[in-house]
Amino acid sequence: TATASAPIERVIASIQADCSLPYSQANLSRSLGLTPAYFCRLFHEKTGQHFSTFLTSTRMEKAQKLLSQPESHTLQKVSQACGYPNKSYFCQVFKKYTGMTPGEFEQQSKRASG
Repeated sequence: TATASAPIERVIASIQADCSLPYSQANLSRSLGLTPAYFCRLFHEKTGQHFSTFLTSTRMEKAQKLLSQPESHTLQKVSQACGYPNKSYFCQVFKKYTGMTPGEFEQQSKRASG
């Protein structure tokens, strides 16, 4: 129903607005007064993705945006801005998602744009 998906739309908007926050399925479902399982089902119905997949892809899109900007950002800044306090974990996830390290991605995007 439309009313059931409204909280999910708010969650999506929040994540897209600031993906640096420590979102978790448990916290979000609790804050919406839903069970984690029901939250997952609603989220999947709304987006066609699992919550964790959506969160990771949103964070990786942001990382790619930051890394391809002409001004340099430290890896620590980029990983924190994308919700990964642990820089090495961020690098692992980034490489799995894009097929290259943040450094390789940054060099490639700088070559492409400049």
